[in-house]
Amino acid sequence: MEVKIKIEGMHCNGCVRTLENEFMASGLVDDVSVSLEDSMAIVKVKNNVKIKELEKIVKNAGFVPVGVID
Repeated sequence: MEVKIKIEGMHCNGCVRTLENEFMASGLVDDVSVSLEDSMAIVKVKNNVKIKELEKIVKNAGFVPVGVID
């Protein structure tokens, strides 16, 4: 399943790498692409992963998850 999460607080490519690394290290996702320009992460999640778990990853990385985009 693919989830798009709007994120606030990213300012540079270092922020992008930090988020991508945090998502991959969580073990909850198969792949992730973070866009600084769109302020969004596109996450391919494993089965039974809850949105709250993804939002927690964003918060723990120091950013603000604004919501999921359909």
